[in-house]
Amino acid sequence: MYTSPLRVECTSSDDYSNPLRERCTLARSLWLYLISLSSHVAPIFDYFGMSKRSTPNKRPSNQSHISLSRVSTSHHRRIDEMTHEVNIDALVRARDAFDARGYVVVEDLLSSDFISECREEFQAIARETIGDEASETESFWGRLEALGCVVQVNESTTSDAFDADVNHRANGSRAACRDVVSRALTRVGAIGTYATALLRTEDARLFNDQYVVKPPARGCASLQMSCFAWHYDSQWCHDDVDWTCAPYVSCWVALDDVSEENGALRMLPYPPAQAGASHRERANSYPDRDTLPSPLDEDGCEIGRLLTMRAGSVVFFSDVVLHCSGPNLSGSIRRAWMPQISAGPVVRRDDSPVSLTAKLASL
Repeated sequence: MYTSPLRVECTSSDDYSNPLRERCTLARSLWLYLISLSSHVAPIFDYFGMSKRSTPNKRPSNQSHISLSRVSTSHHRRIDEMTHEVNIDALVRARDAFDARGYVVVEDLLSSDFISECREEFQAIARETIGDEASETESFWGRLEALGCVVQVNESTTSDAFDADVNHRANGSRAACRDVVSRALTRVGAIGTYATALLRTEDARLFNDQYVVKPPARGCASLQMSCFAWHYDSQWCHDDVDWTCAPYVSCWVALDDVSEENGALRMLPYPPAQAGASHRERANSYPDRDTLPSPLDEDGCEIGRLLTMRAGSVVFFSDVVLHCSGPNLSGSIRRAWMPQISAGPVVRRDDSPVSLTAKLASL
C-alpha cells in the first residue's frame, strides 16, 4: 500500500488584508533588481490569444496533510499511473478542499519513471515544434519564450489537422506522445481519476494539452518572459460574450522540483464563503486583480500560497482560482506538464469547439 500525502492549505483573512511579514529570498531580491532595469513587463502568453501576461510569491506556515492511500503493484515510489485505486474517503476530502480553496496538491502522485517519460515526451514535441536542435541553447530558449514558454501537445485550432473530437494521443497523430503519459489521462488513470472526481462529472473531456516550461535565467528579458501575473485560466472566456465555458480543472504536473527560485506557482485561495457555494460564486468574492500587489513590489512576496513541490507532485486547480508565478532565477530549466480537463465540451455560442472535446472514456 502506498500513501500519497495530500496537502491542504488553510485559508485565513491574512491572505487578503494583513499578510505576514517575512523576508523575501535572496533570489527574489535579485529578480526585483533585474526587473527594475526594465520599463515594462512583457504581456502574458495565452494559447487562445485573449488574455494578458506578468507574475508573483510565500510558503504557508498553517498547512495540514491528508493521506490518500492507493493500491500499487510495485514498491516504494513505483506506481501504475494508468490504473490505480484511490481511497474514497480521502478523495472526498480532496474534493472538499478543492471546492473550498480552488486547488489541491497531491504530493508524489507520479513515479520517477513516469516523470522521465514526460520529460522525454516534452523534448520530442519541442523538437518538432521549435526545431531539430531542441537543446539547451540560446536559440532554443529564445524560440521557447516566443511561444510564451508554452509548448502545445495537441494541434492548434487553426491547423488543418485539428479535429476537436479526435484524441491526438490515441489516434497516433502525434508520434512523439508517450503511451504511458497518455494513459494517465484515461478515466482510470492517475490524472483522469482526480480530475473526474474534482469536477463531479461523468462527461470529462480533454480540453487542452501542453507543457509549460521556464528557461533558466539569462538576463532581464528572459526573466520577464518566464513570469505570469495574477490571473485565472478561464478569464479569456468570461471576458468575452461569444464563449460559453464549462468548468475545467488544470492538472499541473511538476517535472522538476519546484521552488520560489525557479518560478513556483502561487495560489490565492478562495475567500471564505457559505457552504455549498459554487466555484464561480467563491471566485466572485476575490478582491479586484488590479488591487493585488504587483509582482514587481516586495509586497508581492506576502500574498497567497507558494506551492513548492517535488517532481511527481500535482496541483489540481479550478479555472477560476487566482494564481501567478515568478520568473525562473535558477540556472536550470523548470518544466511542467499541464493537461486541462473540462466538465463537458467548452464551446462558442454557436456550439463550435474552442479546443479539444475528446472524452476521457475514449482515450
